[in-house]
Amino acid sequence: DPGSNPGRAIIFFILCYQKPYKHYFIYEGMQIKETTRQEVEEKSSKMSDFLKMEYLENCIKSHISLDVKKFAHVQLSDLYEKRNMFTEAAKHKASLAELTTTFKDKKNAFVQEAELWVKAARFPEADNAVKKAMACANTIEKQEIKEIIKQIYKNQASLNLKKQKNATALKFYEKLSSLELIEDEKKDVRKNLLFLYDKLGKVREFYKIKKIIEDV
Repeated sequence: DPGSNPGRAIIFFILCYQKPYKHYFIYEGMQIKETTRQEVEEKSSKMSDFLKMEYLENCIKSHISLDVKKFAHVQLSDLYEKRNMFTEAAKHKASLAELTTTFKDKKNAFVQEAELWVKAARFPEADNAVKKAMACANTIEKQEIKEIIKQIYKNQASLNLKKQKNATALKFYEKLSSLELIEDEKKDVRKNLLFLYDKLGKVREFYKIKKIIEDV
């Protein structure tokens, strides 16, 4: 009796009918019998967020259509982001990017993935997503991506500074200083670095950036 142990992730049964074929799956006690995006969207819309997350994760595992998987990854990424679970959200955007077939969709998904990695303060992963986005872009789009990513870092740096999360803000401003900045942006970053180095007692870094400011 599968109901006697609903906590185990099992495939209870797979029924195949002739025209149309239908697949039924049991994961974590949840039956997945929907086969189209419309059916999945309709069913998930009636669920609480946590139940929806479990349901959509199981839809991805159930090997149903590509369209359903893409929908599930988009929804899951949004749900995880809503709860500040940026790492999980980013992973679903990465999976979405791999499933998309056009350069435009891949580029957009990779940029969104990068933003989530930035929010998670996972800069190497963000850099990797940016590189993938760049590979899908033309010359003009590459510059647009650079500006988007720069603004994402600026927003996160400013947000953490306002919340007085100085150590985290410093990481973002230091990362910003490595990007392509115009002169006004460089001045703003240096000013905030000076403030944060002072606040965090980083004496050597404080005097180093102070000298750069004075020499400009």
